Amino acid sequence: AAALDEPEMELRRDLDISAELLEMAWEETIEDESHELTANNLVDLIYSHTASKLESYKAWRLLRTDMAHVFFKEIKDHGRVVAFKAKAQKAVDAAKKTFCTHPDHAEDDMCWV
Repeated sequence: AAALDEPEMELRRDLDISAELLEMAWEETIEDESHELTANNLVDLIYSHTASKLESYKAWRLLRTDMAHVFFKEIKDHGRVVAFKAKAQKAVDAAKKTFCTHPDHAEDDMCWV
């Protein structure tokens, strides 16, 4: 039940996925023809293993955070988020600027890169 309402920073720590790793995943995804990423793909891309159900759920939650929305947008099927699409470079640059100028995120690792 803890994974249901785990704060973003705890999700990042549990999964050991930093802003840099998420950006690396975005760079890999943008190179892929579909530009799509799923929670399972994220775990596989970073750790080279199949995600457990809990890892997959936490990765899905992480991909729905403000930080992840800098790089990816949600793809929905009948109102349900099924994957995430890599944003174009210009959109990422603009989203990162917006993210980092928001007071809640000013101290985020991503804003110090």
